[in-house]
Amino acid sequence: MGTFPRVLSMETPVTSSAGQRGLREMANQPHVEGVRRDLEMQRRPLRHRTPALTVGKASTVARTLSSIRGPTRCGKGFSQSSNLTEHQKTHSAATPYTCPDCGKVFKVRSNFLHHRRVQTGERPYWCTECGKAFAQSSDLMKHQRSHTDERPYQCPDCEKRFTRNTYLVQHRRAHTSERPYHCPDCGKRFVVSSHLLAHQRVHTREMPYHCAQCGKGFKVQSNLLHHQGIHTGNMPFKCPECEKSFSRSSDLLIHQ
Repeated sequence: MGTFPRVLSMETPVTSSAGQRGLREMANQPHVEGVRRDLEMQRRPLRHRTPALTVGKASTVARTLSSIRGPTRCGKGFSQSSNLTEHQKTHSAATPYTCPDCGKVFKVRSNFLHHRRVQTGERPYWCTECGKAFAQSSDLMKHQRSHTDERPYQCPDCEKRFTRNTYLVQHRRAHTSERPYHCPDCGKRFVVSSHLLAHQRVHTREMPYHCAQCGKGFKVQSNLLHHQGIHTGNMPFKCPECEKSFSRSSDLLIHQ
């Protein structure tokens, strides 16, 4: 068996050209490949070194990264594993949350809590600017943009900006002419689902909004609010030319 060449440490100075050439030839030999890699690792700054992982830690990191990327069914991604866990319940048939008042069941706890607050009238999230209260923190965040005029959602077609992503989605249908909501009775199509619901009351003659003063029913909440101005005298839309007031902005536009 041959003898291995003596390995120089990093601290050993090599000044002659022959010595430097010999060191390079020695480092390229297969039996000192491992030593050469060790020396290269010693040259790297500490912040650039990759820590070694045990098999257990590596598998844990792999599982964590896989879960954060998203579930296997729809591929939606999440920044927190807890949000992923809640989302995966939407793919399951299990409904672990039941309302004790009406018996309605929910897959996700946050939806259940929101439902309960609607029933109890609880609104724990308050706007520090105007004092308006909300049942969900996400609704408070959206509302606060009305004070800051923040519009983080921009249309790529016309560059118009919006405070909510849902408003942007609805706006973009004006460019694409998409009307995804259609009436099963007459086939009429709508851009927004709420417009479809209001239209269907034409067929069902449902009047879910009633005036507390006279009992008159309305298909759309905005018509009820307009009607209530007759009783209260509330006319918030004023003409800047003659100061005549109206209960609806559309009436003001017609007047102008």
